[in-house]
Amino acid sequence: MGLKSVWKKVSSQALCSIMGIVLLACLCLVSSVGFAGEQDDTSSVRLGRNVFVEKEQIVETAVAIGGDVEVQGRVRGSVVAVGGSVFLGSGAVVNGDVISLGGTVIKESGARVDGKVTVLRTSDLSGIGGLFPWEDMPHMPRMWRGFSVVSFLGYLTLAILVVLLIPATVGYVSFQVEFNTVKVFAWGVLGIVLIIPVALVLAVSILGIVLIPVEVILVASAFLLGSIAVAQLIGKKITIALKKPGRSIVLETAIGTAVLWVIGLVPVFGWLVRILVVLFGFGGVIVGLISHRRHA
Repeated sequence: MGLKSVWKKVSSQALCSIMGIVLLACLCLVSSVGFAGEQDDTSSVRLGRNVFVEKEQIVETAVAIGGDVEVQGRVRGSVVAVGGSVFLGSGAVVNGDVISLGGTVIKESGARVDGKVTVLRTSDLSGIGGLFPWEDMPHMPRMWRGFSVVSFLGYLTLAILVVLLIPATVGYVSFQVEFNTVKVFAWGVLGIVLIIPVALVLAVSILGIVLIPVEVILVASAFLLGSIAVAQLIGKKITIALKKPGRSIVLETAIGTAVLWVIGLVPVFGWLVRILVVLFGFGGVIVGLISHRRHA
């Protein structure tokens, strides 16, 4: 592989990472505007670093992506480590759930957890791929399979981060999809149909041209939020079907995301399911915003 091709690969990966961060920031902005009062001011979220909650310190949530979480104080919400472990000291108090994806949970005597403790090890994550008959897909190169798994884990991490930052918003959109299904689907179709016409109207003026990138980012953020909400709803339905209801929203999202990823690997049918997820998710965001405005 030449230097030029390596540089292109690294640049594309960096661009994808930057776009993911931008979309996440815009997603949080949209949610804070559309659904007031759902953001935490004292959340501790770290990427590639460990999170430490000291004694007598109180935070809303403690999240480490690619690191460990150590709690000696109090966490009002959930404690999550993606690609790391969770250590709860003797004086730790967690009012929410404790979740470790790819690690373990160590709990000293005296530590208190009001919610559920969930550990999903690396072997469990890799086992997801076993749900799908890879041997029946000779057209899928081994390199593409590896890329698919990596992209899934990256999206799963992003989905979990979104759920932890704005759980009420994700739950609200999921509620709309579940109980206003027809309306959500109709608004999803209408919203997607209007994307291009709105962009053309904006292109008429200089100010509108400047706003076109804003429209693109907002639509992409709505797609992301809606897709995550649909995944959470699917995960909730699966836990209910397995007679294990009442699981944390993070675990429901992880299960739903994994199921959608596996289904998405099926030729033709997988793409149809993805389209439906986007339609219902986008419609759920629109209906949620309309409903929130009416009751504001």
